[in-house]
Amino acid sequence: MIQWYGTGGEKLLHGLISAARTARGRHEDGQVVIDLGPLSARLEEARGYSVAHIPEQKTHAAWTKARERLSTGVGTVLNASRLGVSPTDQNKAAEGFAIGWAEIGEGIQGLKETDDRLRALGCLPTKDPGK
Repeated sequence: MIQWYGTGGEKLLHGLISAARTARGRHEDGQVVIDLGPLSARLEEARGYSVAHIPEQKTHAAWTKARERLSTGVGTVLNASRLGVSPTDQNKAAEGFAIGWAEIGEGIQGLKETDDRLRALGCLPTKDPGK
């Protein structure tokens, strides 16, 4: 556990939390154009992490599920952004955005749960990702 956390896991987890919160915050602020590139890049970085398996099963499952939710949410938001040609497509786009942002919110919650589990197992962050 400590190896995963100390050799890059902490940076990945907290970077993902930060990127997801930033994107969601901009959405909640009503920004029309939101760059999901930083969040997508962090997801790719986490996916490619060579020490990607967290040895404690429940924490690994929470980490994996959170990343999947974020990835699904980003994909849904991006797919919805391609709609909007006709009034029917606009309704589908609004629905897609709502579903995508809800998934991103669930992913953020999963990352918080992962962070809480890691802290309970003795992996204390060098800085708080919530600040």
